[in-house]
Amino acid sequence: MFWRRHSDLPLRGDASSRFLPWIVAVMVFLAVLAVAGLLAAQNVVGRWQWALSGTLTVQVPPPTDAKTAATLEGRIGQIVDLLRRTPGIASATPLSEPETRALLEPWLGAGTAIEELPLPRLIDVTLIPNAGVDFAALEGRLAALAPGATLDDHGRWLGDLVRLAQSVEAVAAAIVALVALAAVAAVVFAVRTGLAIHREVIDVLHLIGARDSYIAREFARQAFTLSLLGALLGALLAGGALAVLQRMGQGLDGAPAPMAGMLSLGLEMADWILLATVPLVAILLSVITARLSVIRALSRLV
Repeated sequence: MFWRRHSDLPLRGDASSRFLPWIVAVMVFLAVLAVAGLLAAQNVVGRWQWALSGTLTVQVPPPTDAKTAATLEGRIGQIVDLLRRTPGIASATPLSEPETRALLEPWLGAGTAIEELPLPRLIDVTLIPNAGVDFAALEGRLAALAPGATLDDHGRWLGDLVRLAQSVEAVAAAIVALVALAAVAAVVFAVRTGLAIHREVIDVLHLIGARDSYIAREFARQAFTLSLLGALLGALLAGGALAVLQRMGQGLDGAPAPMAGMLSLGLEMADWILLATVPLVAILLSVITARLSVIRALSRLV
């Protein structure tokens, strides 16, 4: 096989190559975690955008006195009727006070404290896909019916979440780039050290007609063997760490739903397949780096 073929260069005993599998293992471990963080951030944003796209929420402030409390239900009915008659809106469903408390219980907890809070009345609105709605005009008509009523289209919140995800993606990409540069530097150092150790053997091979491509292939084969061992170790460690994080995220049953969604990795099969390519890329990068480094170094010796 490729890594068991006879070699005229005694590279297996090089002390400089002993640390390379460990470096590759660390690099693969960090790269897999960084890519997993990037994919998890994208999944969180995708789930929230899917859940909130095409919806908005109308908030009616709680009554401040007995008079406004008596007319609250009537104003809620007028607002619902206005929303249902507005072009572009598919449905409008008012939430009762128990339903509103149920939404807040994951954040504030159950008990008498939440029952004593003056909670706003919420109206869940579903929009017709690709239908334009004049939100500014609608918010003005809502304020005329119920002073203080607000219209939340979730755009600002989703924008903040997208910016956060983009920041996470930028950090993850920077980590992967630094890891790749460190791996390349480690391979180059190992190759140059090997060339210095076996300089006499390489000169003899040149004298008997060996080409630079043959010597480069021998170093590339050694780099393949060492990086394969390191990549397997790093992939196993990273896979174990991700499996633990995934299990911990699935066990957050008592956490608020938004927080549980953010802490859970939520990786799908396609994500795991993409993560599995990280060790393969590391091996390929090591082999290419070793071959190019040897060819360049030998060309300078001529």
